[in-house]
Amino acid sequence: MNINKEITLEEALDHIHEGMTLMVGGFGLSGVAERMLDGIVERGIGELKTISNSHSSAGFGAGKLIHSGLVREHTGSIVSPSTANCEYLKSGFTKLHLLPQGTLAEAIRAGGAGLGGFLTPVGLGTFVEEAKPIVEMDGKRYILERALTADVALVHAAKADRMGNLVLPRLTKNFCVAMCMAAGYAIAEADEIVETGEIDPDEVDVPGCCVSALVRSSKLPPRVREPRENEARDSIARRIAKLLKPGETVNLGVGIPTLIPKYLPDGCGVMFHTENGAIGNGEFLCDAAADNDCIDAGGVPVGLYKGASCFDSAMSFALVRGGHLDYTVLGAYQADQEGNIANWCVPGVRDTGMGGAMDLVYGAGAVIAALTQQDKAGNPKVLKRCSFPLTGAGCVKYIVTELATFEVADGHLVLLETEEGVSVEEVLAKTDADVVVPVAFS
Repeated sequence: MNINKEITLEEALDHIHEGMTLMVGGFGLSGVAERMLDGIVERGIGELKTISNSHSSAGFGAGKLIHSGLVREHTGSIVSPSTANCEYLKSGFTKLHLLPQGTLAEAIRAGGAGLGGFLTPVGLGTFVEEAKPIVEMDGKRYILERALTADVALVHAAKADRMGNLVLPRLTKNFCVAMCMAAGYAIAEADEIVETGEIDPDEVDVPGCCVSALVRSSKLPPRVREPRENEARDSIARRIAKLLKPGETVNLGVGIPTLIPKYLPDGCGVMFHTENGAIGNGEFLCDAAADNDCIDAGGVPVGLYKGASCFDSAMSFALVRGGHLDYTVLGAYQADQEGNIANWCVPGVRDTGMGGAMDLVYGAGAVIAALTQQDKAGNPKVLKRCSFPLTGAGCVKYIVTELATFEVADGHLVLLETEEGVSVEEVLAKTDADVVVPVAFS
């Protein structure tokens, strides 16, 4: 065939104009069209409305656009602390709309599928439902969320053919697949552009009819970093690993939960899920094997176990909401004896968005809250009632700290285990909750 969708960077940038709605694919550094974003900044194309899950720091990803003062409205699930504190957001120049990550993914997918919206239970009882229609169906309440579309989408691909068929390996699928469908004009940066017919049809992740133009890209170096060494964090991860059983599928949130794989042997039978699109992710990679195409929820390169599978963000959160995960392990600012968890906002201090946590606490079989026993000021974080905005209510089964493991049971906590060398008295003194201590501890 004679179709050739490859154009120059300058020609691609000519399709982006002031005031447009722009979808920016990616998760962390995976799947981000960096050359296009740099070009937008250089041209100073402003008054944009952006839709992206990947607003990272000022120097990477779509965060460049906010830090450059080019964005009037942004819709996403999370922003980095540096972006949350940038002058344009703090002054109100850029208006921020936060959605749970799974809702964001589904809204984009719905837009690309020609739907006007969809019903979801995620976010009920939180600020997410404010000013939105609530629909009751079969005795259950749902939020009516609108679909999202855009004028232009920017995505990254490892390989494309001249017809626009895209190959998105490992965890680069994330939001890129749905965004190509939800935009009027989709531009893909590709590491490699081959002749039509050189890509096996079974390898195509995005069909060429959804891609308008191709631009050659340069791949970013891996974001290799050593995991943070911390005795308390390792103690929490080690104890949570003991709670998991062969055959279970377990989501790992950002931070402490990502340390858990190193405390389980290969072939243990536990499969880990990461929200950005994989089941079977493993430990951090801090060597030559590290690759931005395969990262965990914290954006750090990881390995994949035998039997792993990769998929896009819409599928990932469909698995979550559909009840296909046994547990989710989430870091938390607070957890309480009612099974509530608060992990996305510290009022007046940190408010960077909820990411995928609200979806996870709703859809997983049960939640394990991973947190230190006290905050930096010495205040208890295991409480009678959370004081921070909730991520989820009544969803936590276990609370694990560096001092102890608790089970939530009928409005109180049961002490299951203490760290070696830690007394029951110390645990109780640093806990502001009703705790039942079994006879075995006496």
